[in-house]
Amino acid sequence: MKNLLNSTLAFAVLALAITSCKKGDITSKRLDGTWKLSSGTLQSTETSTYNTTTSTTTINAVLDGATRKVTTTIVPTPSTGNPATSTNPYTEEYTFDRGEDAFTAKVTSTNVSSYQDTYFTSSSCDFSTSANYAVTETETTTSTTTGKFTILGSTGDIEKNSRMTLEYTKSDDVETTKWTYKTTAGADVTTTLYTYDFNGGCRVADVTKTVNSSETYSAGSNSEIWTVKSMSSSEMVVDYSSSYSKTGSNPSSFTISGEKNYKQD
Repeated sequence: MKNLLNSTLAFAVLALAITSCKKGDITSKRLDGTWKLSSGTLQSTETSTYNTTTSTTTINAVLDGATRKVTTTIVPTPSTGNPATSTNPYTEEYTFDRGEDAFTAKVTSTNVSSYQDTYFTSSSCDFSTSANYAVTETETTTSTTTGKFTILGSTGDIEKNSRMTLEYTKSDDVETTKWTYKTTAGADVTTTLYTYDFNGGCRVADVTKTVNSSETYSAGSNSEIWTVKSMSSSEMVVDYSSSYSKTGSNPSSFTISGEKNYKQD
């Protein structure tokens, strides 16, 4: 399942302690229906060491229900400088069915990148027709994931009905990429452009492409635990926290935490 800070970042969600602002317990009746992301903040930090050189990447994401603003800071500072910031469309919603103890999650994210590359105006990729063009690549991914949910009981200091497990069973992804081309002077390109293919031939430059993929998860292989910080009949606030570490000659660590707010559709 593609999620959070980029179209391919996945993580497990672990429980946090319930705070005093808790408005009510999770119930199947309250959950029933569609909850749309309205706001949220997430921060992740990844540290890795390779050949005694350690680098740290910190990513901050601000969600407003329609867009995701991501700020990335890398230490040591890369040649491109710090920080790098991008704002792209992002929506997220969960639909719960209390009769089946089932849910459907739908996440749509868009990433836009710009670069320059060489293309040809002849179908034979004749070098005499080559020129540099400014390319804008827009990739939109819609992930639809289904699964089962379970409201959990109390454990130690964690209150009953304050957490739930979401176990994912299947994910269907649709990835659509569109390319637009301009001259380096900024003029729209009205003629067909060509580029080399992987076999060394010449082909029409991409304009749009859609890739569909599906994945089925075995029982217990892909699940999350949500800690609901507060919940009413129309609003739900979820705390997120996850971490992992790897030891050895090239150690690494990753942590992510934050809060997401959902409103009943």
